[in-house]
Amino acid sequence: MQTFSLKEISEIVSGKLIGDETVEFSKIVTDSRNIINPSSCLFVAVVGEQHDGHNYIDEIYRSGVKAFLVSRDIDISKLRGISYIKVENTLSALQKIATHKRLK
Repeated sequence: MQTFSLKEISEIVSGKLIGDETVEFSKIVTDSRNIINPSSCLFVAVVGEQHDGHNYIDEIYRSGVKAFLVSRDIDISKLRGISYIKVENTLSALQKIATHKRLK
């Protein structure tokens, strides 16, 4: 299974990386119900008409996920060990990641 680092992803999506750039993951999830091995997941907080993934960050963090792709700042003072990439639009960033992965 292919792994990515937060540094690599931040470069692909032109995002601002906060935290440990060496964090690696092998699975990208947009739904907390799809988290099986939290330490290997990057959670993408997608915003849609009926939902906002940012509302689940605390819950997902408590499940063990420490890597996030967001479009809002996260208060890391209460979420120890978290690393995240901030972009303007998480859905567009997710599409860039998918394109990059397909080309690789």
